[in-house]
Amino acid sequence: MKKISEEKMAEFNADFVKIFTSALGVGIVILGYSYTHTFFRSFGLSLYQLKMEWIDILFRGITLIQDWRVAGVFAFSILLGSLLFSIRNLVGSATKVLIVSFTVFGFLLLATWGGQALGYTHARAIWAHGAGKVAFCRIDDSDAALKPLVDKINALSLKQKIRLIHQSKEQTHLAPVFEKIATNQTTGEAYVIPTKSIIYCRVIGS
Repeated sequence: MKKISEEKMAEFNADFVKIFTSALGVGIVILGYSYTHTFFRSFGLSLYQLKMEWIDILFRGITLIQDWRVAGVFAFSILLGSLLFSIRNLVGSATKVLIVSFTVFGFLLLATWGGQALGYTHARAIWAHGAGKVAFCRIDDSDAALKPLVDKINALSLKQKIRLIHQSKEQTHLAPVFEKIATNQTTGEAYVIPTKSIIYCRVIGS
């Protein structure tokens, strides 16, 4: 009898480790994707435009866990999920499947909602409250098509109202900080500039 109990316990532990590891890994990826998608959509940008690699999204998910609020929610979810998983052996087979399914689904749903909330909060902190990296960029205005935008960015830079939100080899994305926010305003905006047209940028912040 003792041998059977040990075998069941070993099986239980193996199942728990597999499910826990898979859910945690997928949860981090979903958290990072949900956050990144919502953050840039708040500036009118899509991940397709940014050509962002999956490793960047994964890294964002891992970085977000360092936030004590996210860490607390993850810890609570893990604790609750562990308790629900532990009692699954007290019920029938069909109920076991439901418990595991709803536990994993709830964890992933929480990661999605959490990423959206954080992405919107961080984006709004930039375009509404001036958080983020203050950027002073000198842009080549020899291109007539860029001239009106250059003048606008220069004027905003003098007021320290320009923030760098993303830069790649092809494009640089700058966001203006609004002086006035409309009552129902929920999004900001971004200026997309060819990186080759930027002579230099002085960036302050982390």
